Amino acid sequence: MRPFDELCPAPPHWGLDWSRVREAFAWVRDLSGVEQDPVHHAEGDVEVHTRMACEALAELPGWRARPAEERVRLFAAVLLHDVAKPLCTRRDEEGRVTAHGHSRAGDLLTRRFLWESGAPVEWREHVAALVRHHQVPFWALERPDLRRIAFRASLLARNDDLVLLATADILGRHCGDASEVLDNVGLYAEYCAEQRCLDVPRAFPSDHARFWFFRRPDRDPDHAAHDDTRMTVTVMSGLPGSGKDHWIRENRPDVPVVSLDALRRELGSGPPPTSVGWSLPQLSAPASTCAPGGRSCGTPPTSRVTCAEGRCPWPPTTGPGWRSWRWRLRPGCCVNGWAAGPRRYRRRRWSG
Repeated sequence: MRPFDELCPAPPHWGLDWSRVREAFAWVRDLSGVEQDPVHHAEGDVEVHTRMACEALAELPGWRARPAEERVRLFAAVLLHDVAKPLCTRRDEEGRVTAHGHSRAGDLLTRRFLWESGAPVEWREHVAALVRHHQVPFWALERPDLRRIAFRASLLARNDDLVLLATADILGRHCGDASEVLDNVGLYAEYCAEQRCLDVPRAFPSDHARFWFFRRPDRDPDHAAHDDTRMTVTVMSGLPGSGKDHWIRENRPDVPVVSLDALRRELGSGPPPTSVGWSLPQLSAPASTCAPGGRSCGTPPTSRVTCAEGRCPWPPTTGPGWRSWRWRLRPGCCVNGWAAGPRRYRRRRWSG
């Protein structure tokens, strides 16, 4: 994807023009001067490390043997793997430089930067997943849940991509334990190959079996779990006008839709901006046609609804993002099934 494909090292010389990279991306220039712990990064600041990692990647035979599209994708991942360190770098009480959480924050920044550059969704999400998991091969062998970690990584980002990214990350720094960490990365690759999840997502007998493998410990990944589900509900989450209804028309054309927008059109008007929204009986009327027969349905939630008494807004408005909240039910509220019983606490999470 442009501009990464124009800057990515290519045959026959495999050279990296770092001056062009710095000129193309402001977030690369922001890495300059961001200090690192000299124990693990004696080479200098984050920009120096990122340049050395990109040069190390260009020297790897495994990377050179990849198709051009995969080489560009991995190059973008190496270029972005420490993009969040300017935000996460701190000094602890002992004076050590740390960057805790930079992988997770880098996932979000990568998604934003690639979205702004017009990257395709699948390409963007793959690179973001690599950035989020780029340290997994370093420490995964020490974890008792190694198998679950490897399987989850294979479903989000290819483990062989993670191995190349981690190898370039280690070769692009000066540290005393480089050979030990490289051994860990190599062993992680061998383990993933044994578990059939190195260059492909780990296969499960069914989606239901995959779900229960990650929900319960010590599950056999090859066991075909009994599927007792009756229906599938596809919930669309996004800003108004982002294309939720369009996606449903294109991908779920044959399922009924529980839509607040349709309810507004049917009633001929919408609630005032200051009102608490629609009541649950109004919303549940179209849904009741799906549940008894186990029919699948879809819903694009774009508005708030309330309980039958009009006193418990759903979702609760606790600020932007609807992240996490806890509230107390009043006696007699929510008797229609959204939350059962009076004077009890419920916690909901909405990832919008």
